[in-house]
Amino acid sequence: MAMTEETDLEGSVAMAKESDGKVSPTKVWFASASVDVNAAKPILPIGRHEEDERSMTRDELAAVVKVSREAMRKIQSGEALSDEEISRTYSLCRGSTASNQPEPFMLLFGSWVVTAETRALLEDLDPGPLRFHEIEVLNAARTAPLWEGAALSVMQVLTCRRDVVIEESERLRKRVGRLKDGEARFSVTAPDRDDVLVVLPPHEDASEVWLDDRLDGALFLSDRVAKALSAAKLTRGWNLRRCVKKTVH
Repeated sequence: MAMTEETDLEGSVAMAKESDGKVSPTKVWFASASVDVNAAKPILPIGRHEEDERSMTRDELAAVVKVSREAMRKIQSGEALSDEEISRTYSLCRGSTASNQPEPFMLLFGSWVVTAETRALLEDLDPGPLRFHEIEVLNAARTAPLWEGAALSVMQVLTCRRDVVIEESERLRKRVGRLKDGEARFSVTAPDRDDVLVVLPPHEDASEVWLDDRLDGALFLSDRVAKALSAAKLTRGWNLRRCVKKTVH
């Protein structure tokens, strides 16, 4: 069961599956949109559009790409970024279209962007260390905001836990490189159903929003956070998928 804006989680009888076939009332959710490389990318930081890059020298472009890659690495590993390392102004690509309103959660050029309502809810829940950086998203002509009145922020998740059980999870067989500490890095395809990823059960006092750096920073939520998003009708854009919890004896 994929969670949609209308999902009634409080009344749901769909328990989280455990790897021994039992069920548990405590669910873990994977925000598959957090790593959806197949998603449309009509909004980019200013400086990374084709027309911006064409005007740069080779050295200038190389420097921009280097900064972007380091920022991406930090985002996907839970390392804090300074304000100077965050792309603060985005714009719609020329010839592209966008929805009338921003989604509560969006993946923009590798960064997780949330609306003011989503940010306020998460800050109120206090699910673990998060950091928010306000950004601006402009229209394609860069003359006005793309979404009038919308307050948007890049969200950083500062908790990294390698909770995904790689060998028992579907679609994680393809290694795409290694991290700095030698751990294998895997590509993850956004699943079209629940129970694709197997995760270790979180500790009682663990952060409720976390990422796994082996999966390009795949983002996970506790059931409490997912239910709060659903109750506030803020699940649109997250593409939440239930995980299987591994039984630990």
